[in-house]
Amino acid sequence: MYNFAIPSSLKAWIDQIVRMGKTFGYGPNGARGLLSKKKVIVVTARDGAYEKGPPGEKVDFQEPICGTFSDSSGSLM
Repeated sequence: MYNFAIPSSLKAWIDQIVRMGKTFGYGPNGARGLLSKKKVIVVTARDGAYEKGPPGEKVDFQEPICGTFSDSSGSLM
């Protein structure tokens, strides 16, 4: 993580993976992930501590976006 954001290469990777009909879809109950029980390993690095609670959690953009990807695709991270 740098400059309070994720690296552009990680964002580009997510943009290439998140595809309607391939990794997620919509059903009668809304959005659903299509990668159920598929493992995803994301290796990241950053400097500093971003602990739960203020002030660290407030500036951690890396883990939340990876979690959102995992949740929306149905994959296991």
